[in-house]
Amino acid sequence: MSIQDRDKQKSAIERTLQKFTELLPSVRPQPDPVKKALVLIDGTAKSRTSVLVAEQLNHHFGTKIDVVCFYTENLPSEVKTSKESYEDSLSFAYEHLRSDEFEVKGQVIENVEMLKSILDAILLDGEYELIIVPSSFIGITQIEEEDFESEARITVMGDIFEYLLEEIKEISVLLIQSEKINVELLWRNTCIMASNSLQLSYLTEKALSFSLKKGEIHCLVNIDQNYHEDKSEEEFSEFVKKNKEDLERFDRANSEVFKEASRFIEYLLITSNEMEVFKDEITSFGKDVGIFIIYMPSKHSSLYSYFVELLEDREITFPILIAKHKEEAKKEVIDEEITDDAVKEKEETEIVREEIFEEDHAKEKEKIVIDESLKEQIKEEVKLDILKRKAETEEEIVEQADEVVSKEKTEDEIQENDIDTKVEKQLDDLDLLEKADEKETEMTEIDEMKEEVKEEVFEEIKKEVKKEIKEEPKREVKKEVSKELKKEESMEELKDSILEEIKEEIKEEIKFELKRDLKEPKKELKEKVIEEIKKQAEIQESETEEEEEEEEEEISSRMEFE
Repeated sequence: MSIQDRDKQKSAIERTLQKFTELLPSVRPQPDPVKKALVLIDGTAKSRTSVLVAEQLNHHFGTKIDVVCFYTENLPSEVKTSKESYEDSLSFAYEHLRSDEFEVKGQVIENVEMLKSILDAILLDGEYELIIVPSSFIGITQIEEEDFESEARITVMGDIFEYLLEEIKEISVLLIQSEKINVELLWRNTCIMASNSLQLSYLTEKALSFSLKKGEIHCLVNIDQNYHEDKSEEEFSEFVKKNKEDLERFDRANSEVFKEASRFIEYLLITSNEMEVFKDEITSFGKDVGIFIIYMPSKHSSLYSYFVELLEDREITFPILIAKHKEEAKKEVIDEEITDDAVKEKEETEIVREEIFEEDHAKEKEKIVIDESLKEQIKEEVKLDILKRKAETEEEIVEQADEVVSKEKTEDEIQENDIDTKVEKQLDDLDLLEKADEKETEMTEIDEMKEEVKEEVFEEIKKEVKKEIKEEPKREVKKEVSKELKKEESMEELKDSILEEIKEEIKEEIKFELKRDLKEPKKELKEKVIEEIKKQAEIQESETEEEEEEEEEEISSRMEFE
C-alpha cells in the first residue's frame, strides 16, 4: 500500500469516528478492547471450548487470561467428571494459552462455598471485564413439580450462576453452552438482544468491543407482551409507543453514521413483537457462528425467560454474553433521551462540520509534508533503482563497446592507429634489416615495451568509448525514473530535487573515477610511446646516414679503382 493510500484510509477512518462521536455520543465507535478475562474450568469438554475462546480473545484483542480450576468429587454421578478429565482440561489450557498472558489463580477449588470466597478475593483485586464460564459450571438442573398434573419441568439455576448474575453486577459473563463452536468466525458475527430501545447504545458499544473489522452486528429489540407480563394493557401500549418513538429517533439520528461505517462494520436493526421473528433471524444468522449478546442484569429481567429458552434449545450452540449494568449506563440513558429539535440541530451541526472538514481536507491534500527520513528513504530507493538498471545493462554495454570500437573511430583513435602504423612499419623495417644481415635475435626490451604500451593504449581507448556509451543508458534510466516519480503530483517537487542530487552525486563519482583511472594513465602512456618512436626515428636516421656514407665510400672506391 502506498503512502497516499494509507493517508486516505486513515482520513476515512477519522471521519467515520468523528461521525460516530457526534451523532451517537453514547456509543464509542472504537471501544477499549477486553484487557483482562477470568476463565472457570472443570473437567468437561465445554471447559476446553472455554479455553479456545479465551485463546481467541488473547489472539485478536491481546486479552490477559487468568484461570480458576474447580474440581470436586461431591457431585451427582450424572454430572460428575473424572480426575483424568479435569487434568486433561488443565493441560489443554497450558497448551493453548501463552505463558506470558496466562496465569492459574490459587489452588484447585473443591466446593461451591470455597469457590465463592476465592472469586470474591480475585474479582476484588483484579480489574476483570469478562468471566468465561462453561454451562456445565453454573449448575443448570430441571426438577419435576409434584403439584403439577402434567410432566412440566422447571429449570433451576445453581448457586454459582446466581452468584455471578446477582452479586457480580458490573462484569459481563460469557456462557459457553456447547463445544461445537467455530472459533475462527466467533468475533465476526454478533447478535444483540434487547428488551427496549434505551439499551441499544450500551449493547452496541459492547458488541463493537467484541467485533473484528468487516464484522456484522444484528440488533433485535423484543417488545413481545409475553415477556412483559408484569405490565398492564395500558402500560404495555405506552411501552410500545415509547419504544417506537425511540427507535425512530435512533434510526434517524444514526442512519448516516451506520451507512458510513458499513465499510467497516455491518449493522442491522430489527424490532418485532413476535418471538418467532427473532428465532428465524437467529436461524438465518447462524446457529453455530458468532456470539449472542443479551441484556440481563439480573434473573428478574424481562429477557430471563427467553434466556432459559435458549439454554433449553439444543440446536443453538453459540456462546451467550450476558451484559449487565455499568456506571456509564445511567449516562447513556440520559444521552439517549434527546428531543427531536436537538437531533435536528445536531444534524445541521454535522453538515456544517462535514463541509469544514472536507475543505480542510482538500487544503491538506495540496500541501506536501514529508519528513527528512521519508526523503532519505525515497532517495535511497531511486539510487538503488538506477544502480540496478546500470548493472542490468552492463553486459549490453560491453558488447556494444566492442562493436563501436571497431566501427566508429574518434579522432583520438585515428591518431593512435597512425601511431600503431608507424610502430609496425618501423618493426617491419627492422625485420628486413635483420634478415638482410641473416641474424636471428629475440625481441629486445624496447620492442616488448612497445607491444605492451600498444595494448594498454588500446584498452584505455576502449574504456573511454565504453564510458561514452554508458552515459546514454544512464541518461535514459534517469529519464525513466523521473517519469515514474512524476506520476504522483504531490511528490513531484521532492522527487525532482532528489533526482538532481542523485545526478550530481553520480556525475561527481564518474568524473573522479575517470580522471583517476583513464585520463592520467592514458596521457603517460601516450608520452612514453611518442618518446620511444622519436628514439627509434633518430636511430633509424643515424643508421640510414651510415648506410649512405658506406655506399658513397664504396662508389668512390670503385671509381678510383676504375
